[in-house]
Amino acid sequence: QAAQLLAEDSRQRRPDLRRNPRWPALRRSYAGLLERLMAAPVFRSPGSTPLAVEQSFDGVWHGLPVRGTIDRVDATDTGLELIDYKLGSSVQKAWSQDGKLNLDLQLELYRAAGVPALYPEVQVGTSTVRYLHLRKASESKPREPKAEDLAALAQRLLDAFEHGCFPIRPDTAYCGYCDFAGLCRHQDRPGDNDATD
Repeated sequence: QAAQLLAEDSRQRRPDLRRNPRWPALRRSYAGLLERLMAAPVFRSPGSTPLAVEQSFDGVWHGLPVRGTIDRVDATDTGLELIDYKLGSSVQKAWSQDGKLNLDLQLELYRAAGVPALYPEVQVGTSTVRYLHLRKASESKPREPKAEDLAALAQRLLDAFEHGCFPIRPDTAYCGYCDFAGLCRHQDRPGDNDATD
């Protein structure tokens, strides 16, 4: 139920760019970036075939319900390739066991929860993941998270949901873009970006 409330809040808060007065200019700019990326060699892996775009899923990851949308799924000779488009070069990360914001979780969730939900006949281990960056017409591949880091993160989340304990952990790099800023209490402490509890 908490996951459903978080997802609903995210949908309600996400701005519709088409309603932005600058949308015509933004649209031209984004279309130009996409055309440039499509012409770049990194746009498609050799031998791959686009299979689906904007593929939404509801799945389970380490006992947690997750919902997401995979930007693009390509079929390859060895399995599936899951692709996420990024406007810039930064990728949001989760807190690792050592207290650093360095755990790249997004594509791991797509692979571990999205693939079984959308393509149950495909073995998860045969799926590859990568980011395509529009502004630089480039690609990047996430550092493979360690299984113990993923399990520890999942356990921390399960414990947090069970006990209702969600400490404030603001990070200036992400707070301005977070889909859940409306649920986070960091705005109750203006100017205190160092708070951790």
